[in-house]
Amino acid sequence: MRRKRPKFRRLTLAILLLLTVGGGVALSQDRVDEKSLKMELSTPAASLCPGGTLELEMQITNESQQVIRIDRADLWGSFSYGAEPVVNPDGSGSGTAGGGDMKIGNYKRVAYVTIPPGETFWTKYSFKLDKDFFREAGKYTLKTYVTYELEGKIDLPADSNEIEFEVFECTSK
Repeated sequence: MRRKRPKFRRLTLAILLLLTVGGGVALSQDRVDEKSLKMELSTPAASLCPGGTLELEMQITNESQQVIRIDRADLWGSFSYGAEPVVNPDGSGSGTAGGGDMKIGNYKRVAYVTIPPGETFWTKYSFKLDKDFFREAGKYTLKTYVTYELEGKIDLPADSNEIEFEVFECTSK
């Protein structure tokens, strides 16, 4: 009578081998080049009054070898901002910085920006300074975030460079 054990053992080894190789392929496909999307944020005027509007410009470059898609609802939808510590010449001042994050809007996901490999997309936005946070004169920083799709992977994060701007006390006459 023949033993069935060696056949079972070969089948088990074959399944384990497939799972190991398949898992390795899946892991390598999940890795996405972290430099696939470059976002350059800028502002033409870096000085304004409290409650003013900061004009922003951004160029988004696809540095990957695949097409990138960004949902239009994600463009200009997430910001991170902060204030530099206030220190007066005499050493007085707050000495602490504040900051926060902001998510703007709740849009339907229906329209996408498609950026082919090596191409750049330009966009502009008017960022209204929140009077609660940007109420005092001083230097502030701002950056924006998006999520994008690449090679079938969705919600990959990317952030822009950080820009600086200054809020001045303005008097109306």
